[in-house]
Amino acid sequence: MADGPLVSILMPVHNDAAYLDECIQSTINQEYSNWEYCIVDDGSTDNSYWKLEKWRRIDKRLHYISSPHQGIVPSLNAAAKLANGSIIARMDADDIMHPKRLLEQVSYLSNHSEVGLIGSRFRHFSDAKKESIPKWILHHQDWSNRLLSSDEIHNNLFAESPIAHPTFCMRKEIFDKLGGYHDNPWAEDYDFILRAYKAGAKLAKHPEKLVQKYHASGRLSRVEAIYKRPAMFEAKAHYMLEYGLLK
Repeated sequence: MADGPLVSILMPVHNDAAYLDECIQSTINQEYSNWEYCIVDDGSTDNSYWKLEKWRRIDKRLHYISSPHQGIVPSLNAAAKLANGSIIARMDADDIMHPKRLLEQVSYLSNHSEVGLIGSRFRHFSDAKKESIPKWILHHQDWSNRLLSSDEIHNNLFAESPIAHPTFCMRKEIFDKLGGYHDNPWAEDYDFILRAYKAGAKLAKHPEKLVQKYHASGRLSRVEAIYKRPAMFEAKAHYMLEYGLLK
């Protein structure tokens, strides 16, 4: 399907050569074809550059720049500067899209003008030969996947981030209004969600599992301090004060 607004997919890449082929192929397989990839190769030292160059030659919808390693927030904001679409979507370089992901999310936004950002249900997967998925990861997945209505999402904002980051799909006006991603001592996706809600954006979630999230013990969200519990508590306290929920 080519009709509909252009979707700009923001994706930082850092030493993800082993996963890029499957990730990008899943996007090329989308039933919705009016999209562009806006990619920042964030100082990769593996073969990521050559993988991206190969795919750029195959599909002109893929745009990328290379930079010294700077981290996920500067990379996402740099990727956003490449965006030409009126819709912004997120993707991680080791994840996989369902063929209907963009079609379903763009259709939802088109049919629900009051919604500013929509996610989707998701499913974790791993290389079973290397490691299994811990029960607490699956517990969080099940918790997030139960939160479908806007009320459920809004009411659980201060539990954990109720929408998985690689499933984000939003109107660009929301992204611009918030000034993109911010560098903080806590997770950039949780910060974005809390700021979006504070700015009046209605949040929603598609009921289908439209993204497969790769689980690995070395994944950024597993090892960086900004994604761990103390940082999440700091984010909650900060925004509860801003919302006027704490004195």
